[in-house]
Amino acid sequence: MTQADTVVHVRALLTAAQRIGRIYEPLKRGAQGERFNLFHLLGVGHLEVSTHSSLLRDLLDPEGSHGQGDVFLQRFVSVMGLPPLPPGKVKVSAEVGIGTVTEDSGGRLDLVVNCGVQPALLIENKIYAGEQNRWVTRYLNYAPGASLIYLTLDGRSPENLTEGERPSNLLCRSYAVHVIEWIKQCRKEAVSAPTVRESLSQYLHLLQELTQQSPQTPMNADLIKAATDSREALEAFFALRQTESELRRTLIGRLQARLEEEATKRNLKFKGTTNNDYGWKGAGFEFQPTQPGALPVQIRFEFDKGNYQDFAFGFADGGKLPVEIRDRLRDEFAKRFHSPKQSTTWPAWIYWEAYQNWAAGGPFVAIQYGQFIEDAMTIVDQLVEVLRSVGPTAETSTQTVATP
Repeated sequence: MTQADTVVHVRALLTAAQRIGRIYEPLKRGAQGERFNLFHLLGVGHLEVSTHSSLLRDLLDPEGSHGQGDVFLQRFVSVMGLPPLPPGKVKVSAEVGIGTVTEDSGGRLDLVVNCGVQPALLIENKIYAGEQNRWVTRYLNYAPGASLIYLTLDGRSPENLTEGERPSNLLCRSYAVHVIEWIKQCRKEAVSAPTVRESLSQYLHLLQELTQQSPQTPMNADLIKAATDSREALEAFFALRQTESELRRTLIGRLQARLEEEATKRNLKFKGTTNNDYGWKGAGFEFQPTQPGALPVQIRFEFDKGNYQDFAFGFADGGKLPVEIRDRLRDEFAKRFHSPKQSTTWPAWIYWEAYQNWAAGGPFVAIQYGQFIEDAMTIVDQLVEVLRSVGPTAETSTQTVATP
C-alpha cells in the first residue's frame, strides 16, 4: 500500500475500534460491578503487610476465617510445586521475629507455616519494597529444612544472588502466575461459601491489575476480528503500532509544557526529561521551590521501574537533609497520604496507585484530556503545603487552577 492508502485504512480501523469501544462501554465502566473493588476504594491494594501478607496468612491457615479447612493450604503448596503437607497440626504465622539481625542470622519473616514444631514453609512476600542484605542466608540458617518461597509480582530472583548461588530450597514464585492460579483454584473450592468466593474474586481482579493482566473479554475478540478482517486492515494495525513510541513522546512533551506553565504560576521551578521519554527507570519530572533559603527538596514524580511501570511521587533530597527534618517531612506527608516509604535519597514517597502503571495507555488518555495534569497539580499543591509547614518554601498561589 502507498502511504496515502495506509492512512485511509488506519482511519477506517480506528473508526471500527471506536464503534466497538462504544458498544462495550457499559461493560468497561463496570455495568456488571467488576470495577467495584474494596481494595481500591480503601486504597490498600499496594500494601504488603496489612493487605497481601494478612490475606495470605488467613487463606493458608486451616483455622482461618474462610472456614474451608486446609484445602487452600494444600492447593497453595501444589501450585508452588511442593509436595502435600502432612496432616496434623499446622500453624501459620505472620511477621515472625527470629532475632537481632547479624551477618548470618536474625530478621523478621513475612509468613511461616509450621507443621508441628518445625517450620515447613518460609514466605518472603515482596510487592514493592526493597530487599534486605543477606536475607536468604539468614532465613535459611533459621530453618535449613524448610522451603523458602520468594514471592514477587514477576517471580524475579533475589538481588545479588547468582543462579549458581541459589539454594535448592529457595523457590522464586510470582503473583502473576502462581498466586493468580492458586486464587482461581480457591474460588472453585469455595463454591458453597459465596462471601469467600466473592472476596477471592475481588482479590483476583486486584492481582490482575497489579501484574498487568487484563481478563479476556468479548471486546478483545471483536477488536482482533476488525484488525484481521482484511490484509489492508492488518497492515494498518501494524503501521499504527509503529507510531506508539512517537505518540507517547508527543503526549509527554505536551504534558511537560503544561506542567511547566503550572509551575510558573506557583513560583516553582520545573524540570522534566529532555527527550520526552519516560520508558526507563528513574524517568519523570520534578518541582523545586525557588524562594531563597528554601529546603533543598524536590517534589518528584518518577517511574520506579522501566517500561512505564510503578509511577511514584514524593520528596527527594539526595540524602542532604538532617534526619530530624527528613522525619518531619515523612510525618507531615503521612497526614495527607497513606503509609509513605523512606529511603536514603527520598524522605517520603509512595506509589501513585491511580497512575501506577502506564503500559495499558490509560494515563496517556488522562494526559491528553487534562485529568492527569489536574490530579498531579493537586498533589503538588498539597506537598508544597507540607514543605511550608516544615520550613521555608516558595510562595504559591492560593487560587484554584483551572481544569484544562
